[in-house]
Amino acid sequence: MNEQELSALLDEHAEIHEQMNEQQQIETQKENVEEINEEHINQERMLKLQEDRMTSEEILREIDEQESLDLENEIAQKEVHIFKYVMYTIEIYKDVSLTFDRLKNLMAHEYAEMTEEHLMQYLKDYETAGYIRFNETDEGVTVSKTFLGECALALVKK
Repeated sequence: MNEQELSALLDEHAEIHEQMNEQQQIETQKENVEEINEEHINQERMLKLQEDRMTSEEILREIDEQESLDLENEIAQKEVHIFKYVMYTIEIYKDVSLTFDRLKNLMAHEYAEMTEEHLMQYLKDYETAGYIRFNETDEGVTVSKTFLGECALALVKK
């Protein structure tokens, strides 16, 4: 083997070695890119899971708010029913003096689940709001509707 062939073989060997190093660097870079991509994908998955959890928490919060609103609506409907009952009862007894005690007894019969104090609070609230008026008479304390009470009743009629 002469020098030229030896030189050519050495050059070819160096070139093959360089190609192998380049191939190994490319493989290493690919692995690094894959690791970075995998890490990025994992981060995106974690963010998505956190968003889903937050969405679940938001859904639970919405459910709680809806239940609270439903309860408030139920209470409001009951209060409107009581108001209508009082106003219609006064209307029915308009030709006869409706005493406070008789109204209390009628309400206690209709709303047996409520305490007398609770019922009294409604009547006091209606008087304070100006919907009904208490009058001292020979028969005792009588109850009558006011113009404001009639207007409020007209607003809640269905």
